[in-house]
Amino acid sequence: MVSAAAVLPYATAQRIGSRSHQCDATAVAEFEGTIAHVLLDGMGCSAEIAQWTRATARQLAATAARLGDADAALRQVHAAAAAEPGRDKHWQTMPRAVAVVAVFRPGTLVQIAWCGDARAYRRGLDGVVRRITDDHNARQDALERGRPGGDRSKVLSFLGDPRPSPRFGARTEPAEGLFLLISDGGYEPLEALGCDLWVHLLGPLDEVADDMAAFAAVGPDADNATVVVIDLSPDHQPPHPGAHRA
Repeated sequence: MVSAAAVLPYATAQRIGSRSHQCDATAVAEFEGTIAHVLLDGMGCSAEIAQWTRATARQLAATAARLGDADAALRQVHAAAAAEPGRDKHWQTMPRAVAVVAVFRPGTLVQIAWCGDARAYRRGLDGVVRRITDDHNARQDALERGRPGGDRSKVLSFLGDPRPSPRFGARTEPAEGLFLLISDGGYEPLEALGCDLWVHLLGPLDEVADDMAAFAAVGPDADNATVVVIDLSPDHQPPHPGAHRA
């Protein structure tokens, strides 16, 4: 059975910005000691997109916790979304979302998988913040080719894309430190101002998440901003299956 409860300390925060609907979504699920955290950023802005994104986030979290495999879960949920009726002809007008998922399995490395431009970061025990993900967008493609420019809003990978050869990313990280999942509405304003993420990842979890989201979602063109912060410090390691929980 998949539970909505998780044993790792974490906090989430969202701001709607200047949008009419909150089309980002987060979800967390636990299955036999494996914990999955998910952040989805819906593409577009409508009540339909918001509803689809929330349901898909819950589905992805439950699948990732049950499988214990971030990459396999992302691919499975993507395939289901891409097979929805009408996707083959109307995918550009149907709900879509970029995604990042983190899977925490006791005694193993943390798995991160993603599609699109939602990001994951880790602040290690040395205090250094490292970006885990690479964006799947035209700006990143231009950078990799050594060319200037590239439209960051042109996303090249997302859940619900029925076209062949979808692009996914997957990496593993040490099971220690602080993990951050964040939508582009959260990190883009910080990057534009040259803010140091390390400064924004200090303090109690709920304050960290809320302050980051509130800082990002300011201004007439502010996007939805969503932040998930997960604490995997030595004192907060998930118990092994069957271990006693106080």
